[in-house]
Amino acid sequence: MNVSQQSVDVDAVVASRDSLEAALDSLATVIQGHADVIRPENAPVRALSVIREEVAGLRDRLTNGRLLRLGVVGQVKVGKSSLLNLLLFNGKEVLPKAATPMTASLTHITKSDREEIKVEYYTKEDWERIQDGEKEYQRIKEAKEAGDHAVKVPDFAQVSHELLEMTKARGLRVSELLGRTDVHVASVPELNSKLTSLVGAGGSHTPLVKSVSICCGRGVPELDIVDTPGLNDPISSRSTRTKKMLAQCDAVLLLSYAGQMMDSSDVKFFNKRLRAEGINDRLIIGSKFDSVLIGAAGDYGHDLQSAIAAIGPELRKHAKNGIAALSDEVLRGSADPNIIFVSAMCAKLADTPYFQWNDEEKNIFETMREAYPDWIDPADKLKGTITEVTKDTLVKIGNRSQVNEHLDELRENKTQKIFASNRDTVEAKCVAASKEVEELLKELRSSRARINETTVEDVERQMKEVKKFESRLAVLIAEEWHMLMEREVKPLDDLRRKLRTEAREARKELQEAVETKTKTKTERVEKSGIGNAFARWAWGGGYETVTETYTHRILNISAVESTVESVYEIVKDELRGCHDQMFTDGEFVRNSCQKLSSILANQLSNDTAQDYDVDMLRVALRDAISTTAADARSKLKKGRDFDHKELNLRRKAVDAGLEAAGDAISSALDDAIRWIDRVRDESRRITKEAEDALVPLAVGDLKKAQEQLKEDIQRSHLVTARIDSALREIEHSWTEHAEMGAVEEQEDTAT
Repeated sequence: MNVSQQSVDVDAVVASRDSLEAALDSLATVIQGHADVIRPENAPVRALSVIREEVAGLRDRLTNGRLLRLGVVGQVKVGKSSLLNLLLFNGKEVLPKAATPMTASLTHITKSDREEIKVEYYTKEDWERIQDGEKEYQRIKEAKEAGDHAVKVPDFAQVSHELLEMTKARGLRVSELLGRTDVHVASVPELNSKLTSLVGAGGSHTPLVKSVSICCGRGVPELDIVDTPGLNDPISSRSTRTKKMLAQCDAVLLLSYAGQMMDSSDVKFFNKRLRAEGINDRLIIGSKFDSVLIGAAGDYGHDLQSAIAAIGPELRKHAKNGIAALSDEVLRGSADPNIIFVSAMCAKLADTPYFQWNDEEKNIFETMREAYPDWIDPADKLKGTITEVTKDTLVKIGNRSQVNEHLDELRENKTQKIFASNRDTVEAKCVAASKEVEELLKELRSSRARINETTVEDVERQMKEVKKFESRLAVLIAEEWHMLMEREVKPLDDLRRKLRTEAREARKELQEAVETKTKTKTERVEKSGIGNAFARWAWGGGYETVTETYTHRILNISAVESTVESVYEIVKDELRGCHDQMFTDGEFVRNSCQKLSSILANQLSNDTAQDYDVDMLRVALRDAISTTAADARSKLKKGRDFDHKELNLRRKAVDAGLEAAGDAISSALDDAIRWIDRVRDESRRITKEAEDALVPLAVGDLKKAQEQLKEDIQRSHLVTARIDSALREIEHSWTEHAEMGAVEEQEDTAT
């Protein structure tokens, strides 16, 4: 049985959270009271502070009668809006599609008798930070104009500038909107136009909107659905809000494009963020499955059944291998991810009458029919229908039923799911806190032992040995450190492949933007053989009607421009996202320190002549890794912009328009590839600098620690007394919490 499906004692979950919060509050008081021997910048101390805030935020989640919160997450253009439109509005485009993270919004959808849109705008404090970012942007711009081309614009400054420019272009009165929450009455038929006008790509208030809440009669009973902007949201204020909302979710639908199933960003999110929040009810949805089936039709002899039977398991295996590769746990039981594949487009085609299909949908249907002619019959265009066999095939590819079954299961077990989710979250936070407490206690014990067992002469001797050890240290860790740094650069190679795939998809969309229309032209012409006007008049039949049928192609200019602009935005977003992945994860520092420290401990334990303190060296090494990673990330925050051709399709013939659009896409792709190559070279240089800098940094930190140790030894009685006090109080508060948890567990078992 899945952990989340077991019976949950609601009172026990609440008590467990309260106990953990009390323990963390007690720890914070102890740490603050012993600041003389516990450094505030100490890594475990910082981590415990974050965990404490997160646990406090769980209070609102443990409320009887509330809706179950379902998060819908995925990267931009993965199909979140299409899926939600299908599930909630039978495929009608009620929720506007976001072309970029900039135009996306955090959206709540709740079933209600009320029909309204609630729009929350940035606060005054949010906007002041954005204005500060604009000042930074202008300062850097002036520096560039003065000839300092080396200085680069930070992300937040660039985003702040873009938001302010959007605000000016729309003529918004910012002061009148900041901090406001507006409510707009809107029935389901009005939702799309209202949402598009408010928060769409060209919406009047888009630059100032932080989140949107929709209440309507077409939601899912018992569920509060949260549609997030994307995994790589560049707007920091909204990104923070999204993370907080995700921390309050009880279950998650993670959409990953089936054509690039569970890429590095998706896997990282699944392994790190969802596990950190204790969200174990996770359904992975491989979206746009029709695209994968179309592309692979020839490989399976255009036999749909064979294609589905082979492709689904292969993609599942690929996804699970990717998750397992970056996971520190064995995937088994409840940890084994549930993966299904859907096509919102095929499901919509099956549910919608043929005469309501738009040109894009008809083109996709024809492409599917050409890929699998034995499984999909031609549409009867005169009657405006498709066969029942075809409809069944589209339903099977769409796979809407499996998503609905998952939602139904969430609804039926709402209370248990909510408290199971909170139980899992509390357990996850407790485990994380225990690791940090143990690390803090370990460092305090090491400090006490070091002070008691080391003389000033010993420290001075160790300080002399440090210089000799520096070159040896570099040799010992060089290979492993190089591999760790190389791993951070790898996403650049993945990005190159991903962008080429996006370009291929965009060129397919261009072909679908061409519509062939048939026209007839009727003319009255002279009959041949009747030579003059009198004769024609006399005969009375000197004229005949001639009908000529011809076809011509029409280019949907707005669709083409939208496709090209989408490519531009995807490229920019992916370049930004690639940088954001490098050297940012706290696990990088933790894992790197663990691996390098292990190497040092193994080597130095066999060195009888060594006079080094391995624990001191480990702490110094950890701090050096953290500094090195932060420095590398800072250096990489540049070169994100790329140039592309301006696209102007007005009055262009079809072929000329398609060629211009194709050139624009190629230009964007070529510039992106050049950017990747440049950044790869730059990254290699930066990682080499980081490799060279690590040992001097670690040795420098070690020297500082040794100087402090000398001072502590000279006043050892006072310092060790303070350490003993800290150890006693930390152990008491945390042991008491652990024992209480064990008692509760025994009571649950007995019950």
